[in-house]
Amino acid sequence: MRPYEERLSREHLQFELDYQRQETMRKKNIIDECVATFERVGQFPVAIAIAEIRSLDELRLLWLAITNRDDEGHTKVTKSAYLAEFGLSEDIQYLRMSYAIRRLRLPIYHNSSGELSAIALECHKDKPKSMQDLKNELSLSFRFNPDFIEQLDEIKELIGGKVKP
Repeated sequence: MRPYEERLSREHLQFELDYQRQETMRKKNIIDECVATFERVGQFPVAIAIAEIRSLDELRLLWLAITNRDDEGHTKVTKSAYLAEFGLSEDIQYLRMSYAIRRLRLPIYHNSSGELSAIALECHKDKPKSMQDLKNELSLSFRFNPDFIEQLDEIKELIGGKVKP
């Protein structure tokens, strides 16, 4: 390999390493924000949602839901807020996000007046799960998600310490 090609190869490798480091920090910052908010809110449904997370987008979705609360602590996020957060248009992409909202049991409102959508009503008809069920789900959800494996113990410990059975 010529010196010029060798230098380019080293620079490319360094760029890749720097990019991976930045992505890891970005994901960790989002998780830290969620964890800090969860500690303040301390609500059981939020713990269930954390246990269900399977992607960075779903983590952002949870963050959006738990950081947009009214004076009484209820989550007040409209459909348009979800769409704006993820840059989605009214098409098939929103169906995908609706599935995530339903799976994470997040409330979603038709409008700012607080009218719950059918999705939200469906999400909240489930009874709260036991602490053991929550921990089991957490293990299963993260086992297939390599991006969050390193945060698994931290979040498990947080949920185990903050949520009453």
